[in-house]
Amino acid sequence: MNIWRNYAIEGTQDLLFDQCEIKNDVISKSRKVFKNFGFNEVQTPTLEFYDVFNFSNHPIEDEKIYKLIDFKGRILTLRPDLTIPIARVYSTKIKGGTAMLSYVGDVYRANEHNHGKNNQITQCGIEIIGISNIKAEILLLITAINTIKEIGIEEFKIEIGQCKFFEGILEVIDFDSEEVSELEDLIMNKNLGSLYSFLNKKKSKLDEDQYKILRALPQLFGGKDVIDEAQELVKSEKAINALRDLSYIYNTLESLGYSEYVSVDLAMIQSFNYYTGAIFKGYTKEVGEEILSGGRYDGLVGEFGEESAAAGLAINVDAIQKLIYEKTKTEKTDEITGVIFFEKDSYANAIKIMNSLNKANGNWQLNIQESFEEVADYCRGKGINRIMKVNRNEVIEYRLSPTGVFIGEMFKNGKY
Repeated sequence: MNIWRNYAIEGTQDLLFDQCEIKNDVISKSRKVFKNFGFNEVQTPTLEFYDVFNFSNHPIEDEKIYKLIDFKGRILTLRPDLTIPIARVYSTKIKGGTAMLSYVGDVYRANEHNHGKNNQITQCGIEIIGISNIKAEILLLITAINTIKEIGIEEFKIEIGQCKFFEGILEVIDFDSEEVSELEDLIMNKNLGSLYSFLNKKKSKLDEDQYKILRALPQLFGGKDVIDEAQELVKSEKAINALRDLSYIYNTLESLGYSEYVSVDLAMIQSFNYYTGAIFKGYTKEVGEEILSGGRYDGLVGEFGEESAAAGLAINVDAIQKLIYEKTKTEKTDEITGVIFFEKDSYANAIKIMNSLNKANGNWQLNIQESFEEVADYCRGKGINRIMKVNRNEVIEYRLSPTGVFIGEMFKNGKY
């Protein structure tokens, strides 16, 4: 039995009409801004060898990777990430130097069905490889802010964190790997009650300052004053340097007029293990999931050859498409003006009239149904109140009357 024939797989979706138009517009505008800021587009295969993603530190959980076997018995994957293949391309094709790369593509991750996350996600992203200084992070953020604004979203925040800040706190605390993992989950989920309970149980391993900073960490988010507050609580040189980098990023963006779009979150712990410095996540009030994520990943490129500094970010096209669609579906401004119905021998005349009407800022569409009655029923169902009927020798415009009947008025061809 073909019981699944009529269904899309969980975590995937069919897009129709306006949804496709919005998604294509998001991608087009992203590409435009990326190019204006100096990024060059590359493409990588949807199918990759499993080895591309199989690192010792498992940057992507193995159970989230879709796996296939090819005819030679090799393990393939539907790519669960685009940054890692970009690192492969840089190491094997570009081979050194500075590269500013962009991409558009789908990633595939096997999420649990009750988590509400898509298993297929379209991303637009940018990567800077070969630059180790903090100018790279700033350029990424400026490009992202301008891209999201170009797409048409004005109210959003990009939260900025630093992996090394948390690492700096932990390096002087005697926690084992299980304790660190539990602590990370509690902080990342801002589960204050459970965090306080955990810290109270581990108090024998913590001095007073360590206890204070870990207890305060989930609430250290906001403006640049958060950085000043954190500096009073940490002594680790690594943590202090991480705060200094965050301060520089924030102050630079503020000086450029972008402060309303950024905030600091010192409790941010990125989901992929390859990040090594600054990390970013972007949100809007209307969407529960991230619309943007990224950061610095200096150790990743070396997995494919020579070590190279790198940083990048990805925009969640599907989340943005959904946001724009929900906003605009009740306030469309490009409604159909009317449809053009024509006899079989009047195709050329119908197209000529359609082009003429649309040049005058109309939105007329050809209708190829067999009879006028079918066209009228179609228009009533779609809320369209004008029909242009084109014959070889005449044009008749019909308008929907209050009684639901289309009433016609004849025009000479020359009018259109």
